[in-house]
Amino acid sequence: MRQHLPNVALFIVLLVGLGVGFWYVEKTYFPKPEPKKPDPPRETVMALAGGAVDLTKPAADWKAASAPDVKPP
Repeated sequence: MRQHLPNVALFIVLLVGLGVGFWYVEKTYFPKPEPKKPDPPRETVMALAGGAVDLTKPAADWKAASAPDVKPP
């Protein structure tokens, strides 16, 4: 067991060094882009500002995404 201790210690030191190296290269050479702020919907801005909101199609014209829960009689 005594003969393996220097090899295990060297392996751990190299493993930590490799991890720190990858972290440094990622932060230095490949920075993450700044997240874009989402634009608020136009209807929300106009409603909060007191303006008229554009007309939309009536809800009866919308297509259902799922089958209705109740079957017609």
